[in-house]
Amino acid sequence: MTYPLWVNLAFPIPVKRECVWRVLTEPSLTQQYMYNCRLHSTWSIGSIVEWVSEDTNGIQIPQVRGKLLECRPHQCLRFKIFHEKIGKKHHSELQFKIIPITPGIILNIKQGDFTHFPEAEKTFKACLNGWEYIRVNLIKTCLATPTKN
Repeated sequence: MTYPLWVNLAFPIPVKRECVWRVLTEPSLTQQYMYNCRLHSTWSIGSIVEWVSEDTNGIQIPQVRGKLLECRPHQCLRFKIFHEKIGKKHHSELQFKIIPITPGIILNIKQGDFTHFPEAEKTFKACLNGWEYIRVNLIKTCLATPTKN
């Protein structure tokens, strides 16, 4: 295994970067690919972000919590993700970069570094598998989402 342990996926999507931005930031759209979770944020740097699911009784359940580190519309998002189930001091960084190409964009997703985690390689592989699973529905959501003017 190569260190440091960062998941790094990059793939083309033949849509405008404004469309991908909507898919990454609008709660009704994140729900379509992110394990049925809506992303909640004020989009202020340093603010708490949460991906929240809803049970059959309508009760909202936070699944992933983090802090917004960077937000450049249509370009880049960075979060500090808290891995509270592992322990208070364990966190990773999640990055989304939207890179324009012709036609469309390259979406680069990076998450890590998992080197300091207990069972680091297992956590890295689980994260990689999770993003590979999400990627398919993320692309489908982008292709089905119109760009707002």
